[in-house]
Amino acid sequence: MHRVPSTTTLVSADAAWIDGLCRRFSRATGWCLEFDRDDAGGRAHIAAADEVWRAAVHDGREPRGFLRLRGDVGRAESRTGRALRDLIDLLAELLSRTLAAGESLASQSSHVGTLLSLGVSLGGEQELPSAVGHLLAAAVELTGFESAAFLLLDRDGCSLHLRACSRIAAETIASPSRNLLDDPPDLDALARGRTRILRADARAAEWLPDGALGGSCQCVATSEGPIGTLWCFDRRTRVPAGELSVLEAIAAQMGAALERMALRCESANGQRLRHDVRVASKSQERPGAETAAACIGLDVASICGSRYELGGDLCDFVPLDGRRLLVAVGDASGDSVPAALVMSAVRGALWMLEASPPENDRPLCKQLVARLNRMLCRLTAPHQFMSLVAGVIDVDRHTFTYTNGGHPAPLLIAGGEPIALQSHGLLLGVADDVTYGSSEIGFGPGEALVLYSDGISEARDAANRLFGEDGIAAAVCGARSAASSAELLAAIQRSVERHTAGGPAGDDRTLAVVQYDL
Repeated sequence: MHRVPSTTTLVSADAAWIDGLCRRFSRATGWCLEFDRDDAGGRAHIAAADEVWRAAVHDGREPRGFLRLRGDVGRAESRTGRALRDLIDLLAELLSRTLAAGESLASQSSHVGTLLSLGVSLGGEQELPSAVGHLLAAAVELTGFESAAFLLLDRDGCSLHLRACSRIAAETIASPSRNLLDDPPDLDALARGRTRILRADARAAEWLPDGALGGSCQCVATSEGPIGTLWCFDRRTRVPAGELSVLEAIAAQMGAALERMALRCESANGQRLRHDVRVASKSQERPGAETAAACIGLDVASICGSRYELGGDLCDFVPLDGRRLLVAVGDASGDSVPAALVMSAVRGALWMLEASPPENDRPLCKQLVARLNRMLCRLTAPHQFMSLVAGVIDVDRHTFTYTNGGHPAPLLIAGGEPIALQSHGLLLGVADDVTYGSSEIGFGPGEALVLYSDGISEARDAANRLFGEDGIAAAVCGARSAASSAELLAAIQRSVERHTAGGPAGDDRTLAVVQYDL
């Protein structure tokens, strides 16, 4: 820290300047003027026998010495002598003001130097308690107060809590935790910028440490608003004046340090969250649907894309045994993490079927969807729900047995004609007593099954028109008859992209095409 030099002795530059003035005065008037330095803590030197007049010189805080006029004592009461005495008084006053201005400038320079050095040191990776401690110490040093303390506003903005202090023991701070509903003086500082209390004030004992006669409270704020209060205490009843600007600067430095620390913490949290999201996104990757389907003679192609890093769309193919495949496509309400959590819960339940597949397809779908519905009603908030179509393809029987809980109707492309499949009940997670039905259709070679989420059917163009079920059917029917599932899926994707060119940003998009191996 920069320190203001002691002023108990006059510095040599000032002394030489005053001595020069005295010599010029002596030559001009014929009277001897001397400057008697006050090196003895303010005690007057013994008057000389020919001393005519004496005038004190000070710097606004401490005595610096005396102007001593020497000459013919008998002439001291003459008109000239009285005029000289008045002139010496005027000269002493001018010297005192000049020295006081110099002291003030030196003090301000020291304050600026201290604040600059604080700004440099606090700009690094300094820990928060250390940074606040340095600033409190600077507040004491630069203002002359005896002690200082910092109270931090809690997250809910209802109370303040002592976080650091300088030159005072923490246990002596009155009310280290302060509820703003109790109307502490901090509340006035937070609202107005600063406040001051004295021991004589009512209720002052609640807020001042023992022995302190007064305290000055300064609001500490960041760009987002107030975050705490800076207190300075003293055993003297003093009225802060120039110190207020220093406290204001210290409080600004403190707010900036706290904001930098918060930004570093926020950056670290953001990095961790981005890492966690990447890991979670990897966990959303589906097992090899194409491999599972190919083992039983099916050709499968699918996409499941999210608008954000995580999404709520579901697209899974679960092998039940060597001749059956569970197909499930769903869409959880909302976006990103909340939707992904709902989707993941449903997905985990679906894959439990791989370990112990049921023997009968027809009750499986409606029982499965009903159980998933009850699970979501119990585990999720009322605003969280999910649409789902789940069905089993039996390659021996050439059938598709399915239950649709509020999901866009899948399309069966047979003989070049699209057939929309049925729906069997409400969205999952709305009401736990819903009864779901099921349907069974023929699904054999030469036919294609298209399942999708509303991110496909509700994709909009620049005129806000939906792509719709008709757009999907037209894209499939317009493809060549011998097209693979991957080619049919690509044809639908191209049609969606042409339709949405210039349109608004879309939702999560899921699309699956299933047919028998060509």
